[in-house]
Amino acid sequence: MSVSHHKPVRADLINNQTCRVRVAGLTACSSSPALSLCRLLLKAGFDPERPLLVFRGDVLALRIRTIREGAALEVNKDGIGFRPFRGGDAASLVRKSDRSLGVGTPGQQKIIGRVEVPGQAVGAS
Repeated sequence: MSVSHHKPVRADLINNQTCRVRVAGLTACSSSPALSLCRLLLKAGFDPERPLLVFRGDVLALRIRTIREGAALEVNKDGIGFRPFRGGDAASLVRKSDRSLGVGTPGQQKIIGRVEVPGQAVGAS
């Protein structure tokens, strides 16, 4: 395991969906705000090799080894673990069922997504 000699960037976790770097005036709001903040920091020109330290109050809640690594990840579709960042199809915390949303006429529908039906049991995948 290599040790970074770059000065860490400090971020504050405001709530479960908001993370902020005050000195840069950057705020990320998403279901994985620290990872989203890494992408914002890269766009703002921060050194991609700098670590990101995320605090909740005075307590270190998360350490991301490098901004580059954090920017390249998103939460896995099951909400557990990580996968490479894919952009628009970010992970949902809602389990998906076999019900599909479609567009078009019956018999010629194009599947555009799957949804959970409240109150309906969903089998393990």
